[in-house]
Parts: sequence; C-alpha cells; structure tokens
Amino acid sequence: MARIGIVQVAVAALAAFAGTDAVAELKDGTSFGLGTVPNELVAERRMGEPVRFSLEENASTGFKWEVDSNTNECTVVLKHRGGDKGVTCGASGLLDVTVTSRVRTPVRVEFRYRRPWEKDVEPWKTLRLVVNTVGGEQHARRVLCWGDSVTEGMAMPRGKDYPSRLQALLGPGYEVLNSGDGGENTITIPARQGAVPLATAAEIKFAAGESAVQVGDASDNGFHAPSGDMIKLTAALGRQIPVNPVRIGGGEFTLFFRDFRWNSPTNKISYTLWLKRGESDAGRPLAIPAGSPVKFASADVAPKAYCEIFFMGANGGWDRKVEKLVAQIRAMVARRGEDRPYLVIVPYWRGFPQKDREFFKAAFGRHAVEFPVADALCYRNRPDVHLNADGYALLAKLLHARGAELGYWPRSF
Repeated sequence: MARIGIVQVAVAALAAFAGTDAVAELKDGTSFGLGTVPNELVAERRMGEPVRFSLEENASTGFKWEVDSNTNECTVVLKHRGGDKGVTCGASGLLDVTVTSRVRTPVRVEFRYRRPWEKDVEPWKTLRLVVNTVGGEQHARRVLCWGDSVTEGMAMPRGKDYPSRLQALLGPGYEVLNSGDGGENTITIPARQGAVPLATAAEIKFAAGESAVQVGDASDNGFHAPSGDMIKLTAALGRQIPVNPVRIGGGEFTLFFRDFRWNSPTNKISYTLWLKRGESDAGRPLAIPAGSPVKFASADVAPKAYCEIFFMGANGGWDRKVEKLVAQIRAMVARRGEDRPYLVIVPYWRGFPQKDREFFKAAFGRHAVEFPVADALCYRNRPDVHLNADGYALLAKLLHARGAELGYWPRSF
C-alpha cells in the first residue's frame, strides 16, 4: 500500500464524533457530517468513472485524515475547502474526495482520522471505501495508432512505445491500440486502415487439395492500389489491429509469411507471402480472378474507433511530395469524418524540409502535433527517426496534451 496524501480534517467536538457502524451504499456527491461518517462505504462505478463524496472537516485542531490506497489500482484526488489554519478553532470546512478505479477488481481505500504526531494512538475513526467495477459489457473508447516502426516502438521494451505510454496517461476509460508495422509505406498503412481500396494484381489459383499458395514476395505483395502502387506488408501484419482474416472476392482467407529475413546492415527484407484458405474448402480447385477486391479485417476496426492517431512517411510511398502525403492522411481521416477526434504527428526526421513541415502543419491545424526532435531523444542518442524511451514518453505527453486541448479526453483521470 502506498500513502498518497494527508488531508487536514478536525472535529468540532470529538465526543460527538462517534460515527456509525453501518455499511452505506454511496451515492455520488454525498456529504457526510462528522457524526455520520460510517465505518464503510460501498460504491459501484464503471471502469474509469469517478466516485465523489465530501467529508465535514476542520484543519484547525490538529486532527487529519490519513489516506492509504494502492496507487496502481486507483487515483485519489483530495480538495480542502474552508476550515484551514488561521481561522477560529473548530470552524468547519469540507474535504472533497474523488476516487477513480483503474482495475476491474474491487478497490479499497482507507481513511484514518488522527493527529499525525500520535503514531502509537489508535485512530479516532477509520473509514473504508470499497469501489466495485460494474458494466463490464461497456467498452472503453478506442484510440487507434496507425504507423510504421516509430509507432511500433522499434528496439524498445514492451510498454515503452508511445501508444503504451499514452494508454497509461489516458487510464482505463480508453483502449489504445498499437498498429505500427516497421517498414510499411504510405500506401500500405492506409490500405490496412481501409482508406485505400486494394485488388489482386494477378489471378490466384488453388489446386484441389491445396490449402495455401504463394501470392507475392518482398518485391511485389500481389495486392495493388488503384494507382498501381504495391503495398508493403511486413511480418507484424497489423500488430494489435490485425489484417487477418482477409476477404478476397467472396471468400475469407489468411495471410502469412515464409522465410522472412531482415538484413540489418542493408536494412533490406526478403520473404514470400502466402494465402491460406479454410480446410473445408481445400478439396476443390479455386481460381480468384485478377482485379478481385481485397479487404483486410483491420479496415472494419477504424470506423468504430473513438480517435485515430497517424504518423507515416519515413518509408516512402508519397514520392517526396508533401501534398501527396497530406492527401493520403486526409483519406484516412475521411473514413470517420473530419469532425471526429484525430491527431497527426508532424514528420520530424532530418531530410523533411522545413517548408514541407509548415505546409503539413497548416493542412491539419490544431490536429497536428509537433515533436521537438533532438539527439538525446533518439535511438542510441544519435540522429534517427526512431526514438528512445524518453523520446516516446515525451511524444505520448504531447499527444495527450493536445487531445486534452481539443476536448478529446480529460487532462487527468
């Protein structure tokens, strides 16, 4: 248990502070007088929904409420109003208490009423608050993070990428999903999100009894955008927003890689990409015509999201024309609508011209979030598009702050 704070509270008459042994069901906003504080309060709230109540208090007589809670399970915010030092002894005030659970299991917070210097004296009163999480069928608001290896958090331990850091800042009322795949270009990322329609580049044939066939490799995945551009899938296949199952024509299939290799010195990858059909269909031959529509499962996730965050461009696909990059991101935004919550990270890597950066910021206005790149925030503390743990933590804080400014979420939970 970690002590999170000590709040001054005193009684007008200690003899009157007998309280009650009752266990009370707490209603939001309830105010308790000094003589009516129960031994235990029970509240039922949805995940991330705060519990609020007030206690009569007096800070002028030396007695205080000591608060014990597990800070990994909940957040406790305390506000003292009136009855502070310097006023008439015995003058009353109010202590406003806000407790927000971060977990689905019951959370217990204990308030002990005593003089802080009387460590060996039993508290005059102990109040226990139990918060039970209800409404498990209610889903948290989803925040989808689309991108490449920067979003993925290349070379960072799990939990150090910016989506994980943002999750910690937003709390349990939100579900932040990382859909960053290293190496993907600005054709592939929108295709996974559903902004770019895809089609098979050539006919795909399954022989009778054949459950999987090769459809592409690193030079050509076998799926093309209307522009003729090839998508550039990588081994993660969508991470927390997977591309599988894939719908092609009227059938449902699964994509997978074989012989995936990354050559670190040259930063080149090689692989073969395969398409698998259901075992129940494997007994008959199947021919999928060239030009058949292709849709990833990830494309169905985006329209249902509360907020989306976009960052891409380091791996090409936009012909080094900032207007094209902006148009590609705008197409992703349009899937849910310009009026829906979204944020865009301004390209910060070296080689992205300042004039393009200004054009990019003007295109997205307050939705554009700038990152103050510096070697100390980059991977191995040297110029790189990838960040280190401190860099990802700062990026998450900047996104959180801008989202709060735009009213997408509270400044704290």
